[in-house]
Amino acid sequence: MMMMFQQHMNNPQNQNAGGSAAFWEFCRMNPPEFIGEYVPVMAREWIQRMSGILESMECTEV
Repeated sequence: MMMMFQQHMNNPQNQNAGGSAAFWEFCRMNPPEFIGEYVPVMAREWIQRMSGILESMECTEV
């Protein structure tokens, strides 16, 4: 997650506007970090938590 944040901020387009409001709202929701282990229960919990955050932000599916 931190790497994604740093990449986002290193993009010159994002520095001018201070980043998107949706991105900052997402960060404030304290999203869980996926550490890449193959443990189905942990992956499922991560997906559920991320889905909850995105639903609360009223994000639409792409």
